Amino acid sequence: SCQEPGCIDIAQVIEFIGSRYASVTLEETAEHFGYTPRSMIRFLKKYTHSTFRSIVQGLRLKQAAAFLKDSDKSIDEIAAAIGYSDRSYFHKLFREHYGMTPVEYRQKCRQ
Repeated sequence: SCQEPGCIDIAQVIEFIGSRYASVTLEETAEHFGYTPRSMIRFLKKYTHSTFRSIVQGLRLKQAAAFLKDSDKSIDEIAAAIGYSDRSYFHKLFREHYGMTPVEYRQKCRQ
């Protein structure tokens, strides 16, 4: 589906964001692929029906879930590792996404 010159694949963009999820910015992502931030926003919207911010958030929360399941990191350590300095904000996002708190998620995974 990617014929024209300079065309990028949405999978490459998601991979780029995923490899830098803790600190990635829209500007650096756009620049990496030769887009303006505004064009990158449109590109992401078109192919994922999502915003840059919600893509990053989804990747961060997925990583948090993996840490909760497979590591003994504290909730604070996990929040910091995925790019959230505010523990209560991380808690709120995690709960909205998974329908339970990080602690509940960890307990459920370890049963």
